[in-house]
Amino acid sequence: MTLIRDELIEAEARAMMRAAIEKSGWYSSLQGIARQRRIEKDIDLHWHLMLPQARERLEQRNGGGA
Repeated sequence: MTLIRDELIEAEARAMMRAAIEKSGWYSSLQGIARQRRIEKDIDLHWHLMLPQARERLEQRNGGGA
């Protein structure tokens, strides 16, 4: 199994959370910077929920998937 640095896993989890939030249409009533700030806050609060998926995705990219 390939060792993946925690920072890479966190970055991937944050990117996945951003994609999920933006795809979901959350905060569609907010525009511009207000929406981006709210999304950033949610990413900071909830990125850890994507950790298992982020680790799996990175392992698969590196050829170490189960």
